Amino acid sequence: MKILHTSDWHLGKTLCKHSLIEDQQYFIENNFFPAIEREKPDLIIIAGDIFDRAVAPIEAINIFNNVLFKVSHDYSTPLVIISGNHDSRERMAVGAKLLRDQNIYILNSIDSFFNPITIEKGPERVSIYPL
Repeated sequence: MKILHTSDWHLGKTLCKHSLIEDQQYFIENNFFPAIEREKPDLIIIAGDIFDRAVAPIEAINIFNNVLFKVSHDYSTPLVIISGNHDSRERMAVGAKLLRDQNIYILNSIDSFFNPITIEKGPERVSIYPL
């Protein structure tokens, strides 16, 4: 099974009072999505620190929302998202139950450590324990 793993996007980060949102959008459009098209992974994992702070700017939320839609709709690739210490566990959980129907799994609590997400592709099977 081919897995594309990424982490620490820190969407909404600013450096020296300069927003990196345009650079982050560029990276996703010109690197992340093309990598999905090129590699055709069976599973994508985003492991922590999706946002740079618990209350992310709306531009960062919009970028992430677009990623969720495109991965699910355009690529039909299962997506496992693990919240990190910069993410708000509660905010990350919004819509998590509904998104499971789209093969988007948002893991944000200690309970998810003991209840892995299992993805199957043909005879292959992988269980994700978000430690």
